[in-house]
Amino acid sequence: MKKIQAFLEDSFAPFAMKLAGQRHLAAIRDGFISFIPFLIIGSLFIIIQDFPAPGWQELQTKLFGEGFNQFIILPKRVTYDIMSLYIVASISYKLAQSYRIDAFSAAMLGIGSFVLLSPITTTLDIDGQVHVISRVITVGGWYGTNGILVAIITALVVTEIFNYFIKKEITIKMPEGVPPAVSRAFSALLPGFAIIVGMLLIRLLFLQTQYQYIHEFIYNLVSLPMQKMVANNLIGAIGTVFSISLLWSIGLNGGTIVNGIMRPFWVPLQDANLAAIEAGNLPPNIITEQFFDMVWIGGAGATLAVVFLL
Repeated sequence: MKKIQAFLEDSFAPFAMKLAGQRHLAAIRDGFISFIPFLIIGSLFIIIQDFPAPGWQELQTKLFGEGFNQFIILPKRVTYDIMSLYIVASISYKLAQSYRIDAFSAAMLGIGSFVLLSPITTTLDIDGQVHVISRVITVGGWYGTNGILVAIITALVVTEIFNYFIKKEITIKMPEGVPPAVSRAFSALLPGFAIIVGMLLIRLLFLQTQYQYIHEFIYNLVSLPMQKMVANNLIGAIGTVFSISLLWSIGLNGGTIVNGIMRPFWVPLQDANLAAIEAGNLPPNIITEQFFDMVWIGGAGATLAVVFLL
């Protein structure tokens, strides 16, 4: 046992510490953490709409009218259902902060790039006829939890390109005496143009394929398999708990490291549960981040019982 502990401390711990401090993983972790308050707000309104009590829906309708359900769920629409927009901005901002460059410009470029890579249309079925409505950003779909992986990739790529242009001074330099805010805005012009052109070319490239959008490509080839193989099964759950406990055993915050990696795959499962609850059905996914919140009551290994025994 001592040999194993020595191996973990001497060989594995340095790698894990580097992983925990890696700026891109830290930006993803901090970006998601920054959005948690908004998720909680959206969740509260879901509870108000679908409180698990007999006759609750009928009571709401009687007191507030037929359209109250659709009205009270609006906060969920502007939190969960456009989550990817918040995530791409938040991660871009955090990563830019770590590089000490203009974080606001990076966040704006992240949002613009994500929208450019996403569908800006929707379809309506009217009397059996499908109509395509253009110039529409819809709630849910790729702007919700399904687009999280593309949001993460977009945020990292955009900020890295932006940082490269800034550090190499490939920018428009304003004369002295110009207000700093104006100077920062113009310094983002050239990198912003390059980023938008690049994203436009990526969109054009995927329009020539069967996927049409990068979202379909990433979701089918990466996100769905990861959810099935790692995030939403017993082996994945045991592996997650083991990894967190292993990291804690060598003095590292296992929850921070592992949750930062797994959270992008848990959130869509969580959203599917919320959609099921909203529709009055049972949640289909057991293993979500909330499942692990129950596992870790009292800390890693559910050690609260040990505290009471002491």
